[in-house]
Amino acid sequence: MSLSKLLIGCCLMLQGFISTCQAQNTILQEANEQPPPEAPTLETDIIQRIDGYKGDVLGAEVVSITPAENDAFEVIEISIPIDPEIVDQVTVVGPSGQLLELGQPIEISPDQEKDIVGITLTLSKKKKLGFQIKLIDLPDE
Repeated sequence: MSLSKLLIGCCLMLQGFISTCQAQNTILQEANEQPPPEAPTLETDIIQRIDGYKGDVLGAEVVSITPAENDAFEVIEISIPIDPEIVDQVTVVGPSGQLLELGQPIEISPDQEKDIVGITLTLSKKKKLGFQIKLIDLPDE
């Protein structure tokens, strides 16, 4: 292996490490579950699956919609201007209140400096229904 290939490999590994450190605050939520009944919950209005859409309730905004690795799904990034301290869990439901099937775990990215919570969802392309996000504040233990 040449020295240049070794240096390039080291640089790529370092970039991956830096990206991991920067994404340290991102929380992966494995399941889309109903919140415990005692947990305080804030809800968005029905969010349309349109790039740039902004809801009236809580100001949730669709930042981007991109195809997922699996062609049956799309990745939807949402930004909600809300205090990240009160968001421990997220639930995603359809217009009729049923839990939606997710292609990947939900990513919750709190930004304390901007008072924004970023949420990344992977939803099926089959049903282009709008959806509602429930932001859950779990009781402290």
